[in-house]
Order: sequence, then C-alpha cells, then structure tokens
Amino acid sequence: MATDWVQWRREVFGDPYLVWHEGADFAELRRRAGTEPDVVTAWISAGLRERDAVAAQAVAESGLPELPGLLKQQMIDASGVFAVRGAQALFRLTGDAAWVRPVVDVLIGADHWGDRLDAAIALAEFPATPFVVASVALATADEDELVRHHATETLEKLRRKSRS
Repeated sequence: MATDWVQWRREVFGDPYLVWHEGADFAELRRRAGTEPDVVTAWISAGLRERDAVAAQAVAESGLPELPGLLKQQMIDASGVFAVRGAQALFRLTGDAAWVRPVVDVLIGADHWGDRLDAAIALAEFPATPFVVASVALATADEDELVRHHATETLEKLRRKSRS
C-alpha cells in the first residue's frame, strides 16, 4: 500500500523516467477509478497539491467528477509543465478554448526550455485561432532549437487543422 504520492504514482503509472519519456499509461488508473474511486480521488488530489503534471493529466483520464474542480483551483497560479498539462486536461473536459492561455503563458514566458517545448507541442491540440497561431509563430524564434522545431511542427498541424 502506497504511503505517499510518489510511491502511488510509481505503482499506478510506472517508472518515472518512462512516464517522462514515453508518457503515462492510464490503464491502471482507469481500472482503480472504477473499483476504488475515493482512493484514486484522494491520491490524485495529493498529486495536484504537489503540482505534479501526471496528476493533472489523470484528472481527465480518471472520469472522477470531483477532480476537475480541484484542478481548476490549482491552476490559479500554476506554471511550467503542470500548467500545460492542467490546461490540456481542462480543455479536454470542458471544451473551453480559454484554457489555451496558461499554455501560451508557458510557451512565451517559461525559463526552462523543457516547459516551453511541452507548451509548443500541446498547442497543437487547441483551436487554430489567430492568438494561438501568433503565439506559436513567436516560438519559432525561441533560443532553443528543440522548441523552435516543435513550434514549427505545431504551426503545420494548426495549418492543417484550419483547412479541414
């Protein structure tokens, strides 16, 4: 039985390196959410308090109704990849394109290239509005080559999306 968020996260989502590199596998989370929803709610809530990006993603994957409100509370002053994953989850759950703002804030203002990279990739999931396109276009001049590369790829995805 897990005694802290980090241990529970490992049990449910797997090795932290693989989760970071390959993305989390949410199959075990969904199974547990179906059989022990109160336990899952408590652990995901703990992860949200820790500002863990996987916890933010898990909100959308769990299907548990208490969690979106808790995530919204944590998004008030969220930053970095937690803000990106939280905004993606809330956009997915609500369809409200206003959740793009925290992602753009990370893309344009984060100090760490990894956070900007995640934001550049995530913006491909949002509607191709002039605001989103202009923000991603700015990132094509980022100081980091990987951010520039992924911003360019996202611009192409947004272009295709706007034509369909």
